[in-house]
Amino acid sequence: MRGVRKIVRERDFVAVVADNWWRANEALKKVRIEWDAGGNGAASNASIATMFEDGLVQQTLPQARRVGDAAAALAAAARVIEAEYRSPYLNHATMEPQTCTAWLKPDGFLEVWTSTQNGEASLAAAAEAAGLPPEKVEVHKMMLGGGFGRRGGRRTSSAKAWPSPGRCRACRSR
Repeated sequence: MRGVRKIVRERDFVAVVADNWWRANEALKKVRIEWDAGGNGAASNASIATMFEDGLVQQTLPQARRVGDAAAALAAAARVIEAEYRSPYLNHATMEPQTCTAWLKPDGFLEVWTSTQNGEASLAAAAEAAGLPPEKVEVHKMMLGGGFGRRGGRRTSSAKAWPSPGRCRACRSR
């Protein structure tokens, strides 16, 4: 397709590299993928509720601390009201785009823009994938709708990369 530079096929992901997001997304729609849902492929609201219920009755769970005697208090109560509240399982659906852009600069420095909740892990993964020491990698978190600074119309959190020392080259701040 026009604009598509490469399709990357790995064991657990497929990526389309194109000259813009729209073309990459359109090309990805045409890629036929048969996913193995794995061990949690059959998870449902019912199976998750059962897992939680089973966990509540286990007697061997670790206990951080015990204050009072709930069973004795309930037994001595004049009236006990019981209620059960449930809500369906909700996927963790982030607001920011689930994407990543990495730029390996001619000076051997890697700059990464990504949506992440763990900058340190992202930095370590990027450094390992590029074969670079962590101090040669900078990670910036992209977000939509919130953050600490602006760059190119997108908001970015933490202008300082994790844990790269010194100035953030892109944001020009510490």
